[in-house]
Amino acid sequence: MRELKWKIDAYTAETMPLDRLAEYLAQLATMLGEPQHVHLIRVESSSTKPVLKIDTEAVERLRQRVEDVRRGVAPKPALQSYRNINSMLRKDEARASLLEGTAEIIQFPGKDEAEGPISGVQQRGSVDGVIQKVGGSRDWVPVQLRTMDETTITGCYAKKQVAKLLGSHLFEPVRLHGRGRWTRTATGEWYLDRFWVDTFDTLSEEPLPKVVDALRAIKVKWQKNPVADILSEEND
Repeated sequence: MRELKWKIDAYTAETMPLDRLAEYLAQLATMLGEPQHVHLIRVESSSTKPVLKIDTEAVERLRQRVEDVRRGVAPKPALQSYRNINSMLRKDEARASLLEGTAEIIQFPGKDEAEGPISGVQQRGSVDGVIQKVGGSRDWVPVQLRTMDETTITGCYAKKQVAKLLGSHLFEPVRLHGRGRWTRTATGEWYLDRFWVDTFDTLSEEPLPKVVDALRAIKVKWQKNPVADILSEEND
């Protein structure tokens, strides 16, 4: 390895904006990790293809770095730069490759890459389940729930005062209210990472069909036109 070519298929050398090319090269330099030994010597046309010359003493280190990035075990800055490049390529509706001669040594799928998970989404919400465990000595006490589909929910925490109240409802169904941190997967599913409980409600242990039957059994004497009566009351 003495020269590397980085090929972007969305632009030619004549159409690539200079500031965008600089952004790509800055990320590429961080990913490769040997900026003092990597030199831009030309940009070939047809597709945008910066050609990089590698100093001899850095060749093996750079080769290993690229392999580590490809396997996902490189240092965090290198992996983050790889992700940043793919994000930029998606915005540019492009893909790219790093070539040694004619051989592709690492691919940047860009627009072909499925959108990754979104983590750290925070919002208020509620979580239902049967309390399985409450305990701990820290300020925020771990609370474990079991949902109706037999899924165990961990990552819920309550202040000691609230945790003490929850402990008196062990093995009973509750609805926890508070602040959650969630992750959205690439397929659109949401998973709870952390939940900080502010308050809670106890729920009925009766099966839902039984609750529905009980509601249907309530005798209600409706007016001849109940909807009109309700609307009339709202307008008064």
